[in-house]
Amino acid sequence: MALAGSGTMSGSALGSSGFEVESSQWDAGAGFLVSNPIDRFGIGNMAETLEPDADGGLTLLIQHDSPGANRQTNWLPAPAEKFFLVMCMYQPQEQMYRGNYTVPPVTRTN
Repeated sequence: MALAGSGTMSGSALGSSGFEVESSQWDAGAGFLVSNPIDRFGIGNMAETLEPDADGGLTLLIQHDSPGANRQTNWLPAPAEKFFLVMCMYQPQEQMYRGNYTVPPVTRTN
C-alpha cells in the first residue's frame, strides 16, 4: 500500500521490546530509496539514539517537513509523493516469528 502525507508510528512495543527494528521508505513508482535533506534513508533502534516517549515507547515521525530541531531525532523525512515503508526486525522475539505480534500502525496525521 502506498502512503502519502505524514504520519507517526508509535507504541511501547517499538521502544522496549528488546529487538532491533529498522524502517525505511521507498519511492512508490520507481522503487528506490527516497532521497532527503538529511540523508536519512531509514530509522530504527540499531544505529540511531532515538528519543523515547514518556511511557517508554517510541514514536517515529514520518513526514515531509521537519518537525523542528527538537524533534528531528525521531524523524524519517518522507517525500511529498507516494511512498511505501518497509519494516525489518532483527533478532525477533518468539511472538514475532510465530505470528503473535501486531506491528504498531502508522497513523496519518494530515
